[in-house]
Amino acid sequence: MALITPTQVINTAFTNKNTDQYLIKPAFIQIAELNHIQPNIGEDLYELISNEVNAGTVFTNTIAGTCVVTSGSTTITLGAADSFIKVGDFVTGTEIPINADSDSKGFCKVETVDVPGAVTSFTISGTPTTSNATASVTFTRPNGKLLNEYIIPYLAFCVKFEVMPDMTYNTTSQGVVENVADFTLPVGEKKLNFLRNETYKKAETYLRRMTDFICENEPVYPDYCNPNTGGVSKKLGIIIY
Repeated sequence: MALITPTQVINTAFTNKNTDQYLIKPAFIQIAELNHIQPNIGEDLYELISNEVNAGTVFTNTIAGTCVVTSGSTTITLGAADSFIKVGDFVTGTEIPINADSDSKGFCKVETVDVPGAVTSFTISGTPTTSNATASVTFTRPNGKLLNEYIIPYLAFCVKFEVMPDMTYNTTSQGVVENVADFTLPVGEKKLNFLRNETYKKAETYLRRMTDFICENEPVYPDYCNPNTGGVSKKLGIIIY
């Protein structure tokens, strides 16, 4: 299963949301993933996220109205045991600080749980400044946050970059022809290359955003392989080449 749908590609990266979804073929999405996503996050992390998507993994869960948040305390208690919460989950809520207390820019996460699989209290990496005995808190798996908020926007423009030539020119039994619709004129090669370059620039912006996010929250992405460090990844403090 692909990491992105044709609808997501069109809604994110295309000017006209009425663009025919059939043009975004599965092969183009796979090519974009292999050309742009896998090299930039590493094969291990790419395969892990792909396998989780294929398995229908639930990445997000909200506990509504039963969390006790205390100002100045990093410990949050629950009204009932919860099996979803895990160490490393990103945690958000009205009373929850966005970032961790440490010097790094990493977002607030679950640091410890009392009983794995039956959590009734947990600690977070940021200190709440507001108390609420009936707070709602949302938990998001690291790979889910990476996929939905960072990979998908980047991948949408990568798919657009890959598919644009085939949207402009059509391979038929008569050879390669230009696609021409009523009341439109096809662009020439020079304009097509310009548009592809602009699309690639937008994709690069999302790539930088994604890379910064992973690096700022690196402890929860042990399978990440940074291409800017010569393909070096770190697992449990061990450098792997």
